[in-house]
Amino acid sequence: MVTEGYWVVPHWNTPGAYGLTAFLEKTPIVFWLQAVSAHIFDDIEFAVRVPSALAAVLCTIVVYSLAQEAYDRRTAIAASLVFLVIPPVSVGKHSARSGDMDMLLLFFGSLFILLLLRYDDEIKTLYYISFAGALAVFTKGFNAGIFLLVALPVIIRKRNIIFNRHLLISATTSLGIVAVWFFAVYIEHPGVVSVIVGPLERASGSGTIGDPAFSFMSYPYFDRLPIYFWPFGSAVLLSTICAGVNYLYTRDSAQLFLLWWIVFVPTFFILTGNHIHYVLPMVIPACIFIGLVSSRVWGLLQQREVVGIDYTMTQYLIIGLIITVGIHAMIPAGDYGSSWDKAQYEMAQNIDIPEGTPIY
Repeated sequence: MVTEGYWVVPHWNTPGAYGLTAFLEKTPIVFWLQAVSAHIFDDIEFAVRVPSALAAVLCTIVVYSLAQEAYDRRTAIAASLVFLVIPPVSVGKHSARSGDMDMLLLFFGSLFILLLLRYDDEIKTLYYISFAGALAVFTKGFNAGIFLLVALPVIIRKRNIIFNRHLLISATTSLGIVAVWFFAVYIEHPGVVSVIVGPLERASGSGTIGDPAFSFMSYPYFDRLPIYFWPFGSAVLLSTICAGVNYLYTRDSAQLFLLWWIVFVPTFFILTGNHIHYVLPMVIPACIFIGLVSSRVWGLLQQREVVGIDYTMTQYLIIGLIITVGIHAMIPAGDYGSSWDKAQYEMAQNIDIPEGTPIY
């Protein structure tokens, strides 16, 4: 895009003798943002990671807002800090530092859900909801559908105020912008249908990877999920159980929705998915539940005078940032970053790539 001007249809350098060809497997918004970033920054490797890193920072605002609405401000701060260090976000493949599109999908999709939760028959908010949903679709095509499925309970509960002519206008306008790109590309490259067909083929269970525990699975999620969240795997499970027990006392609908979110995502992909990063949307409620338990433990320690200092929110934030940096420093990144991706690329193509060759 930057050097050749292929802004409408992204192109890439394919291996072998094919050279520069159209890349029709994904929608282009992430590539557009990376190209704009490359125009601003001299360091290309840094530039292409800026959009996903910025999306992760924006996701912390969504995490904070969801946690504050369901629980309290102390939980919201703890959840936001956990989000910044949990491996699927901070060091894993398809994370904020990898330059992939999944973090932008997570932001637009979770923003769509947050706005939907806050919607209270205000026309302006309905347009924001439609726009966020369209951006999620424009980020990774039909992969954005997981957020619509997660939001189904909210949509059903608010159906009387959601389904109206303003929804039709806003959804048609927002998705119409996406449709214009599809149509423009289809005229020249009919292969753009792979953006739609690809996720549907994967959802049908084709392309089994690894050694799943059951025949109906296409990926060994039971084996890989603890590794994906390491060293937070046990914390995710235990904090979810604690959040469930907490809901039995509060009967709060916002808390119930977060429980639905964290259970539905892995359940859906255990049945349909064949990549571990598909479960990334469950990171949002997972961080909120870990933040909930952390804040409750801290409060209990203060009540029993184990911690004899009543910190202000600013002090909580400073202490939390120190702990965040400390945890992040202990998590190795070498096996998750660009070197890992490069090795996977070489194995997939069965070729030896000369040292220093850019991997796009």
